[in-house]
Amino acid sequence: MSNPYFAYSIKSEYVGGNGSLSDVSQRVDSPPVPEKPRKRNTSRACDVCSIRKTKCDNSRPCRLCVANNVKCTELRVRKKLGPKSLRKKTMDSISLVGADFAGMNADPGLLSLLDLSCQYPDLGAVVEALSGISRDFLQEAVPFTIPSIAEEAKPLLSYLRDCPHDPTNVQVSTMRYAMLTLALVLLELLLRVEKPAQYALLLRDLHIYILLARAACERLIVFDLAENLGFDAHFYLALGDLHQFSYLALKAVPSSHKWLHLHASMAHCDFLELKAEDSVYLKGELRRTLQIWMRQMTLFGADRVFRKGRILPLNFNYEEMLSTKNHALNTLYELLRVSDHLAETGAVVPEPFSWLHHQTEFGDSNYTYAALKRNLDTVSETRILRRPGELVATQILNLLIQFKLLLVTSHKYSKPYVSDELMDIIVRVNMVLGEAGTQAKLLMEKFTLTTPLLEVLAAYLLITREEEFTPESLSALIQFTTIVSVYMSDRSRPFLEIPLLSGWFARFSSR
Repeated sequence: MSNPYFAYSIKSEYVGGNGSLSDVSQRVDSPPVPEKPRKRNTSRACDVCSIRKTKCDNSRPCRLCVANNVKCTELRVRKKLGPKSLRKKTMDSISLVGADFAGMNADPGLLSLLDLSCQYPDLGAVVEALSGISRDFLQEAVPFTIPSIAEEAKPLLSYLRDCPHDPTNVQVSTMRYAMLTLALVLLELLLRVEKPAQYALLLRDLHIYILLARAACERLIVFDLAENLGFDAHFYLALGDLHQFSYLALKAVPSSHKWLHLHASMAHCDFLELKAEDSVYLKGELRRTLQIWMRQMTLFGADRVFRKGRILPLNFNYEEMLSTKNHALNTLYELLRVSDHLAETGAVVPEPFSWLHHQTEFGDSNYTYAALKRNLDTVSETRILRRPGELVATQILNLLIQFKLLLVTSHKYSKPYVSDELMDIIVRVNMVLGEAGTQAKLLMEKFTLTTPLLEVLAAYLLITREEEFTPESLSALIQFTTIVSVYMSDRSRPFLEIPLLSGWFARFSSR
C-alpha cells in the first residue's frame, strides 16, 4: 500500500489517471484542510522610511527615526488604485483625445477660429459706446492716465477693435491690456455725463476682456519671453496697472487692490528707467503721474492701506469690498506675483515697499522686513475669510510673500538671522498643510505652490551648512520635503535639476 502522505505531497501537475498515486491519495479518508483566510498587509511605513524606500518596523517611533533622531510621522497620502479596468479605460480615452487633438492640429484655420471667437469676442460695442467722446472730455481723463495716451485714446481704441489678437506677440497683448483698462476708465468717466446704453453688459464684457488679456500677458511673460521683455511691454503693463488703479479710485470704494495696482505700475516703471535709450518723454509722463498719485493717496487717501502701511485695514467691512469673496485671496496672490518679480531683480530695482517703514514705529530702514512681516500677519489675524479653505490659502500665501520679501532684504542681515527666518517659514508651512488635510491638494493645484516651496527649501539649504542642522530643524526639513514630494507637479520638476535640490532629494530616495 502506498504512503498516503507521500501521495498527498505530489504536486497537481503530476496528477495521473486511475491507479496513479494521486488517485490512491484521493481515496484516503483524511480530514479536510480548512482554507486559511488571505492575509492583507495593513501596516504602513512612516514618512522617512517611505521616502528612503526602506523597511519600517511599524513601531512608533520606528528604529530608523530613533537612530537618526528625527520625528516619526505618517503624513503621506496613499494613492487609491481604483478598479483594475480603470487603466484600460483611461488609456483608451487618452488615445481618442489624442486622435481628436491631432485632427485639430492639422487644421490651423480651426485653431485660429477657436482662439479668436472663444477667448477674445468682438469689442465693437465697447468702442462704439466710447466713439462719441469729445477731445475736451478726454482731457478730463489725464489724471487717470498719461496725457499722450489721453490724446490718442480714440485711434488706439479703434486699432484695438480692428487688430486681430496674436497670442504670440508680447507688444500686441500688452497694448491690448492697457487699452482695455483705459476703456474701463473712460466708461466710468462717461457716467458723470450720461449713462451709456447697456452699461451693465458693457462693464461685464470689459471685465472679462481685461481678465483674458492680463492672463495672456502673464502667460507670455512667465513661460516664453520673460528675458526679452522690451520697453513697450513694460510701458503698457505699467499703464494697464495705472488704469486699474484709476478705475478703483473713480469708484471710491475702499480696496486694497488700489495699493497693489499702483505699486505694480511703479515696479514696471522702474524697469523703464533701466532702458535709458528709449522714449524719455513717455517715461517722464508715467513717472510724474505715478508720483502724483502716490503722494495724493499717502497724504490724503481715505484708504488706511496707504496711510498706515498695511495690506488690509484692520477695521474694514467685508461687505464693502469691490471684488468677490475671494478678494483678500486674490490680493495676496497678486502681491506674491509682484514681489516675485522684485525679488528676481533685487540687484537693479530699489528695495520694494521701502516707504512703508516711515509709516510704522520702526525708525531704521533695517527694520523694514520686520515691519512688513508684522503687517502680513495682520491679514490672517483679521479672520475675514468665511470658508476654511480660504484661510489655509491665505496663510500659505502670506508665508510665501514673507519669503520673497526676505530674499530682497536678506543682504541687510546676518546669515544666522536669515536661516532662522527661513526655518520659521518652513515650520509654519508644515503646520498649516499638516492641518489642512484634503484642502492641501486643491490648494497646491490651484495656486501651483510647489515651485515656491522648492525655492524656500533651496534657499535654506544654500544658506545653512549641514553641520548647523539641529535635530528640530532636520525633522522639520524631512517633513517639509515629504510634503513637497507628495505634491510635485510637472511644472516644478525642472527645479530638481538644480544640484543642491537633486542631491537633497537623492539622499531620501536612496535605498
